[in-house]
Amino acid sequence: MLSQPISVIYVENDAALRGLVATILRSKPAISDVFDFQTGEEAISFAENYIADVALIDVSLGSQVMDGLAVGTKLRLLNINIGIVLFTQHSLETLSPLTNVEKQEGWSFFQKRADSNLDELVDVLELTSQGQSVIVTSSEENPDGSELSMPGELSSRQHLVLSMLATGIEPRAISEKLGISFDSVRRDLSNAYSILVPSPAPGTDLRVTSILRYQQIINSPLQHG
Repeated sequence: MLSQPISVIYVENDAALRGLVATILRSKPAISDVFDFQTGEEAISFAENYIADVALIDVSLGSQVMDGLAVGTKLRLLNINIGIVLFTQHSLETLSPLTNVEKQEGWSFFQKRADSNLDELVDVLELTSQGQSVIVTSSEENPDGSELSMPGELSSRQHLVLSMLATGIEPRAISEKLGISFDSVRRDLSNAYSILVPSPAPGTDLRVTSILRYQQIINSPLQHG
């Protein structure tokens, strides 16, 4: 017997990433509804009047608002059956002193990374909604401990176009803002994708993966001195 589609509360303060991930989740047959919010306070207010099956929550939601761990705890108080999936760039080891995710029933951990498989994320959301706990950590390793660096092959305009895309501006609007043709923007993005994701696995969403990779690089300590 097939399980019923699940409803998801998604909390992510990065507007571009939230829009991309929410759109992809809504396209999955296993998911009936996705309600996305920028802050935990908004999600909690919504959850006071709606019972969702599972919550997908970024841990770092900004210094002036509730963090993802507090949001998950509050959502569980409102709905004891809601599953909680922490979706973050932090490692599990970083979070362990704050909360023992592995030993909390219906709490899962999915590390946000450039090669994130969103079909795998959907599986985790389904299992967590059923009360199971799943841990998915990064497969990326830097043996020498070095930070990621920005690929030198990206041209200045590719940087600009990709950074605009990462803030949620669609390609056609980018072409209008920059005064270049839509085909030029598509070509710049295609070339940038091939640089950031040179060997995509079958089924990889190049737009999402490239933006994740780009944000991972520009937010690394190496890029900020």
